[in-house]
Amino acid sequence: MIKSIPKEEAIEGDKNHFIKFTTDLRNTNIRYVKIKAQNIGVCPNGHPSAGGKAWLFVDEIIIE
Repeated sequence: MIKSIPKEEAIEGDKNHFIKFTTDLRNTNIRYVKIKAQNIGVCPNGHPSAGGKAWLFVDEIIIE
């Protein structure tokens, strides 16, 4: 099952993304969760580091 965040929601700044699965997974044995994140590559105009390489920071991933 693949869930993704629309590109228009993945903009600069502090963000909390919540992904809710439509399938009831409570009685399913799940061993691994793969999370793939990609930065924007180059800082956009208006950013203090415009034109420089972009960073991606992830603080917490909570799976309940």
